[in-house]
Amino acid sequence: MTPRQQKIANVYKQTQSTKKAAKRLKISHQAVQQALVRADQPRETAPVSYDAYVNENIDAITTMLDDGDTSLAEVARQCGMAPETLRRHLKTRGIETNPKGGYDAKTRASWERLHGQGLSPYDISRKTGAPRSTVDRHLRARGL
Repeated sequence: MTPRQQKIANVYKQTQSTKKAAKRLKISHQAVQQALVRADQPRETAPVSYDAYVNENIDAITTMLDDGDTSLAEVARQCGMAPETLRRHLKTRGIETNPKGGYDAKTRASWERLHGQGLSPYDISRKTGAPRSTVDRHLRARGL
């Protein structure tokens, strides 16, 4: 937890309200909410060299992406880097994460499976990292 997050958390504990904490700290209540969420989600520290990190962990990264249940955004978060940074490093190694021409059949099948489990297009989008409109369009085209 950063010192700023600690300060926000302390003020929130005193006030028990994001709006009151925001007013006391002179920031928006959304900033208080985000700081509290981020404080509860420990992040791995960024590796010294993303390139070296990706080289060392390429097998684990590709396994997570190939299983269909873990989005690029989630894998990137676990690696401590931005999704676009991970996408760029994978592309230099010849691994396409979103091939031109749309999502692959395995990914679309995972959307259908998740929809069958009762998840909404919004929830599927959040879980897989695909745009909600794309998931929604695909499911409607399938009559789901």
